[in-house]
Amino acid sequence: MTVHYDSRKLLITVKNAGRLEHEKDVILHIAGYRTGPERSDRAIRLIRNEQPVNIDLLIVGELRVLTGMSRQRK
Repeated sequence: MTVHYDSRKLLITVKNAGRLEHEKDVILHIAGYRTGPERSDRAIRLIRNEQPVNIDLLIVGELRVLTGMSRQRK
């Protein structure tokens, strides 16, 4: 599994060798947002398909695919 960060486009691409050939790479966009009235009150989140991503679950799912397990626990 490789992770590529493009600082110009604010993109993170996750390539997983365990994924089937017809499945695409995971492409995440880094989006910033304000958390309060001050200029310094900012945070970021990862976006995929215009939805926030839980990075912990994404990594666990990718590791399960890499090891040959199913993506979801049974």
